Amino acid sequence: AHFLIKDGEKKRSLLLLLAFNPAMLPYTIEGRSDFFLLGFLFPALFFLFKNRIFLSAVFMGLAFAVKQSVWPLFPFYFAYLWLKQKDKSKVLKTMGLFVTVFGAIVLPFFFWNPKAFLDSTILYLSGNTEHAYPISGYGFGMLLNQLGIIKNIREQFPFIVPQLLIGVPLLIYLIKYLKQNLSVKNLILVYTIFLFVFWYFSRYFNNSHIVYLSILITAAYFWPQQDERTSKH
Repeated sequence: AHFLIKDGEKKRSLLLLLAFNPAMLPYTIEGRSDFFLLGFLFPALFFLFKNRIFLSAVFMGLAFAVKQSVWPLFPFYFAYLWLKQKDKSKVLKTMGLFVTVFGAIVLPFFFWNPKAFLDSTILYLSGNTEHAYPISGYGFGMLLNQLGIIKNIREQFPFIVPQLLIGVPLLIYLIKYLKQNLSVKNLILVYTIFLFVFWYFSRYFNNSHIVYLSILITAAYFWPQQDERTSKH
């Protein structure tokens, strides 16, 4: 963040809001690790902005390995690389490096106990285990609970249906928007919008998620516009 912004006042404001965000720190102490994710995601975006895409892929792979919050970024990240780089073989090499870093961290845990790994990282959050994450927060699930459609906050519900019905058209629209306004700044913006919708229609949409989204919006606000002249490198 220090090297990203040249203007001194904006630099200090961004550093303050990223490193000492008063809304995020209590959740970090509790163990909600969205803030921890930024330690990998922000460098990944920074190096992507600087067109050092291989180094960006390393940090992006690390970010994907530590927190599922970043997974909805993948289609936009790939679309950005594909649209930005004229040499498509370089894009494939970048994605190969990304997959290698992600796999090197995740696969040992997966092969250690595949069922336990999937239960912890996928099924627990989606409500498909016996003791799943409860419906909570301010999203669509809690709205259905308050309306009496969902009686028990621990019961299963096909949240994937509204996520697909709304998320797929939104994904297509946001990729088209990114194509017309290609920059890392807008990459952060479309990811933030899509993640908000994805979370809203999931089982949970908690305070810590709102704060994480606010940090992404803050980063997008301060992020410099991409210099189009760098696209040829």
